[in-house]
Amino acid sequence: MGRQEQAFRAYYGSMTDAELLEVAANKTSFIGIAQKILADELDQRHLTAPLATRQRAPERTALSLVSDLAKRLGGVFRR
Repeated sequence: MGRQEQAFRAYYGSMTDAELLEVAANKTSFIGIAQKILADELDQRHLTAPLATRQRAPERTALSLVSDLAKRLGGVFRR
């Protein structure tokens, strides 16, 4: 398992169900590996991603996602 995959698994695994569902509403804007791991986490928790709607939550920027990931991991991947 690569670092990127580990990072996404740790990030999604640290989220509450509500946070995960909020992120899932914007999944089409994520790279393929992020979408796959998000789908795996949703399946593992027996959650169904909400359907995209015209009035959905504002999409999070890639920078905010990376910032959140760095905070949650707290240096796990630092050497």
